[in-house]
Amino acid sequence: MPRAPCDHGGMSLEECPFCRRAATWREDERLLHAAARCECGAVGVWFGIPADADEGAVDLLAALGLEGAALPEPQPVGTSGMLTALYIDPDRLTGRLESHLHALGYRLALARGQNESRSGESWAYWALTGGGALIETPRLVLRELDEGDAPAVHAWESDPEVMRYQSLDVATLDDTLAYIWRVRLDAAQRPRMIHVLGAVRRDDGLLIGRVGLRVSRPEHREGELWFAFRRDVWGQGYGPEAAGAILDLAFGSLGLHRVHGDCDPRNARSARLMEKLGMQREAHLRESWWLKGEWCDSWIYAVLDREWSSRSRRSRERQSR
Repeated sequence: MPRAPCDHGGMSLEECPFCRRAATWREDERLLHAAARCECGAVGVWFGIPADADEGAVDLLAALGLEGAALPEPQPVGTSGMLTALYIDPDRLTGRLESHLHALGYRLALARGQNESRSGESWAYWALTGGGALIETPRLVLRELDEGDAPAVHAWESDPEVMRYQSLDVATLDDTLAYIWRVRLDAAQRPRMIHVLGAVRRDDGLLIGRVGLRVSRPEHREGELWFAFRRDVWGQGYGPEAAGAILDLAFGSLGLHRVHGDCDPRNARSARLMEKLGMQREAHLRESWWLKGEWCDSWIYAVLDREWSSRSRRSRERQSR
């Protein structure tokens, strides 16, 4: 089920709201107020009351190193304070900030305590990354999926045209939730053999697709690639951009030697995508799948580590000219 992007439970300023460790606040020269960094990876930004919503939002983005994040122009919410803005004015900057950071894989919390230098309460905004893979490309962020992504994932998992040549059937929302839970269980395995990452568009925070990589034969350093994207972004180059990033992961930190993918010969878009990545068609398997009531052929594509390395080097040389 979708979850609220921010927990407004009013946790104490004296502790991290995620792991309950003691929070140590220090002045941060980049920020207007103090910042805390916890051992669990959480980042907190303290701001007093009254405070403008844009002030707290800009400070939080700065503390997270996300000053360049695409957000609406700051819109003050009056003098009623951050708490009022969060509860009563969720469609203004603060609410949209939460949605944007949630799309990038952050969990958010609001902590409350007494400000010794002023009368009344003070507040701190905390953010914690969801952990796991976080890969940035020029237009995308690839990150782990969670239950809050179910409506966005369902937008393409329920589209018959997107799912026509996928091994999965057209999904219900419950099917999509079950899929995300399986993905999260796979991500928790050690050693991790399956990587499924959501592709989030950087300019508006929209989750537009997913890419997957399975270490299929670890003893031979071989992996398998797959992908699926919303139909309204087809033809815009997001598929090769995301799949290329996960191939960087495959041949980089995962140390694979070969990555293959397959598609139905009728699925021209998938075939072109793999060819754009420099993958070579190695085989045509006849009636190798019984899928959705019919026997289906498969085209097998693959790329080797040295081929990917050479391709990447040529791309860097072109960009440097």
